[in-house]
Amino acid sequence: MKINTNVLHNFPKDKYLAYIHSLPSFKEEKVQSFATVILTLIAICLFGFFAIAPTLGTISQLKKTLNDDKFLADSLQTKITNMSQLQDQYNTLSSQLPTLYAAIPKTPNTSVLSGKIRTLAANSRLTILQLNISGVEVASSKKPISVLTPIGIVATFQGSQEDFETFTKKLVNIDRIITLDGVGTSRIKTQEGIVYQLNIRATAYYRP
Repeated sequence: MKINTNVLHNFPKDKYLAYIHSLPSFKEEKVQSFATVILTLIAICLFGFFAIAPTLGTISQLKKTLNDDKFLADSLQTKITNMSQLQDQYNTLSSQLPTLYAAIPKTPNTSVLSGKIRTLAANSRLTILQLNISGVEVASSKKPISVLTPIGIVATFQGSQEDFETFTKKLVNIDRIITLDGVGTSRIKTQEGIVYQLNIRATAYYRP
């Protein structure tokens, strides 16, 4: 298509300028659009930050709580396992507890202890000349429960040396724990002849 240049030359200048001014400013529109996009993005970021920040804080708190709960659950599981093992050990040892309580009672039980020694001496054909059990604490003890309280035993028997040996072996094997602190024999001349005496110092224990 051929454009008639004469029309352009004959076009009035004032109309041409008016026509140019009526066209939109692409440069200004481009700047305005770019600024609008930037401001929109900034607004979205700000609103997004303030909207997401509480959620992020909640997530962090929940994560910390989850870790604490996991640690607590692991600790409880360890405690349950240990208690289960202790229960198994207790069940295993429960049949032996009466023997243990008899060996180291919670009270002195001096009358029972004295009766056992007298019975043992009679079965060993010994005559009791002296039997003293001392060292019992009347007042309540302030010692830790793991500390044993001693009871002193002093006794003198009369009989044969063979019976003395039998008696001492049986004495340390009774159900009550007794340690021999000193054992001695002596010969005493009487009108009936020579007699033998057995002198014993021993210690029994109880746990108050």
